[in-house]
Amino acid sequence: MFLYNEYSLTFYHHSYFDPAAHLTLTENEKQRNERYIKDLILNDVYPQQSSTSDASKASSSSNAVSTSSTNTFAQSPQSFSNNNASSTYDQFLAACGDDGNIVGESSKEKSKRLCLTEEFKYFKTAVQEFNLNNKPSTTSVIRFWNIHHMKLPLLSHLARIHLVASGTSVPSESAFSISAHAARKERARLSRNNLCYSVFLKDKIGKQK
Repeated sequence: MFLYNEYSLTFYHHSYFDPAAHLTLTENEKQRNERYIKDLILNDVYPQQSSTSDASKASSSSNAVSTSSTNTFAQSPQSFSNNNASSTYDQFLAACGDDGNIVGESSKEKSKRLCLTEEFKYFKTAVQEFNLNNKPSTTSVIRFWNIHHMKLPLLSHLARIHLVASGTSVPSESAFSISAHAARKERARLSRNNLCYSVFLKDKIGKQK
């Protein structure tokens, strides 16, 4: 049961980053995935390498968003009601008497949270537009992130990690079954290299039939 839950969660998170599979998720499932992503980013579970050129370029595009958002959140709650340019989310926080700050939150964590909020908004719009203009396929997820990875630096970093996981274990289990049959007792003298070549050829020849 534990393995089943683990595989289910892997496929569940995989679906969020795939624009085609994203359509199958309910709003509740999307929100649960977003809470999971926030936890990964704010706790720096998968730290990004800031020295890469992609990270430096992507950070410049998100800095403009985070700067404007930081300035907005730095105002007092009373200023939200008088600011016509404030977002709906800002007005909601002002009505609740909250200035958007989390107790004990550092400036770095606050910046990440604000950037991530903007990326979620952009990601939702980008997925909808992409699915309207592209038919679902096995390569659609690659095309989507090639287009939008610069504007989604935080999400694209996690997408690289979660999308490498296979949605099913059937191919790997099939390969183990074939290798067990090829390396049976009657063929005990088969070398490791020859076993590897045999399994590879069996897989390729089988697909061509």
